Amino acid sequence: MARKPVIQKDFFGNILIEVEVHPNSSRSAITGYNEWRNRLQISTKSLAIKGEANREMIEIISKSFDLQKSQIEIIKGQTSRLKQVKLSSEEIEIISKKLIEIIAGD
Repeated sequence: MARKPVIQKDFFGNILIEVEVHPNSSRSAITGYNEWRNRLQISTKSLAIKGEANREMIEIISKSFDLQKSQIEIIKGQTSRLKQVKLSSEEIEIISKKLIEIIAGD
């Protein structure tokens, strides 16, 4: 069965990233890549209460990829650990390069 890539581009030029969030962690960062689920792993110190972990995840993505928070939107999995996040950026090459650097840095 073919797997969906961790990073995709939609019809409008936006970048879509598959993410797995780990709330209530000891650190707040992109912590790796889950090969089995084919998702970027993000740990947050915030609890998964009232969207706190989602807001922190957006902040982590914003800092990691040099984007404005307004350019980041959760489009699937608002209340789940498994999410699909839309980045309103046409710089897929830059995002892909930074993603590879982040994953390789583990």
